[in-house]
Amino acid sequence: MWLDREDRVRGLHLVMGALGALALLAGTAQGAPFGAEAGQTASIVTASDETGLAAWYGESFDGRTTAAGERFDMYALTAAHPSLPFNTLIEVTNLDNGRSVVVRVNDRPEPASGDLVVVSKAAASSLGFTRAPARVRIAVLAPAAARQPEF
Repeated sequence: MWLDREDRVRGLHLVMGALGALALLAGTAQGAPFGAEAGQTASIVTASDETGLAAWYGESFDGRTTAAGERFDMYALTAAHPSLPFNTLIEVTNLDNGRSVVVRVNDRPEPASGDLVVVSKAAASSLGFTRAPARVRIAVLAPAAARQPEF
């Protein structure tokens, strides 16, 4: 049975959410949250759903270094958020059409933008907007992953 692109993307979102939840439950080998040394504590994101405007970025930023130090890939499901820790998984829902996508925070938006979140071109396409900002709701699925991903 062949799956269309939308079914494959939906399946990928489910897998990403499950992996994020497992990472949250597993913690690090030393028992410290990502970004904290063993014996230190780090605050865990407890933000509730937020609503606001989302923008997207693509070609002109592709390959540039993000605030997290990795190369921006406009085809990856990533986002820039002003305050959530890097590697936090969030679900972004377009309030105008109900479409949602799970993205990983790996960048910070420009301070003057005022956007709640700025998503990659791939995420914007999944959300069904590419020309204008969209009204969105974000929900934290899993705070920063237990370990830094390998690039």
